[in-house]
Amino acid sequence: MRYNKVKSVFCFAVAPKMRKKGIAKALLAHACSDAKAEGFDFIEAYPNKAFVNTEDDFMGSVNMYEELGFTDCYETENKKSYEKEIIIIFSDFFNSLIA
Repeated sequence: MRYNKVKSVFCFAVAPKMRKKGIAKALLAHACSDAKAEGFDFIEAYPNKAFVNTEDDFMGSVNMYEELGFTDCYETENKKSYEKEIIIIFSDFFNSLIA
């Protein structure tokens, strides 16, 4: 029996002066690309449902995951769990962000 390989994304560390420039989104796209190359079936993440503050929202925003095609799996009182089936390599998207 084959089990799905799942890669998890827990946080992003972006310097304060570099925030709001698409860096976390580029890192997430690259993580998806790496997951595909490494043979993972899914990538998952656990962002807060709503913005709390900069220190507590190091997982990235719900919108960022949705924009990259992640789907809502389940939620708790404060968190959402998102997953994405790895079927696309995001190299064109990633390259457009760093160009």
